[in-house]
Amino acid sequence: MPIRSAIRPPAQVQQLLNAESSNSESSATESRFLDVERDIKLEYLKTLRQNNQERKKYAMYIFILTCIWAFLIFLILFFEGFGTNAPFCFSISDNVLITLITTTTINFFGFFLLVIKYLFNSEKPGNGTMP
Repeated sequence: MPIRSAIRPPAQVQQLLNAESSNSESSATESRFLDVERDIKLEYLKTLRQNNQERKKYAMYIFILTCIWAFLIFLILFFEGFGTNAPFCFSISDNVLITLITTTTINFFGFFLLVIKYLFNSEKPGNGTMP
């Protein structure tokens, strides 16, 4: 039974070394690519968290603004209801009152619709911005 020689010819050794170095280079490149991709995803996650915090903050601002607006409209209607009998009451025409009530109702539904659509956005990821 012949014994195989463990020594390889120089050309084959050089070929193995070149293959190994190219594998390590591609491995390093792939590793850098994965690191960059991970960093991008982490930044995207930070952005999403910040957006959620801002959405909650501005939703509260809009809610407070709507409550103040509704309270002021209620006061106007309340004082209008007394007519001219109370010391700080006033009189507004029916058309103005109807317009005031209508715009207030539209503002309520409009503000809440905007907030709800923005807070509970049904847009799915993958629309070209980020995976």
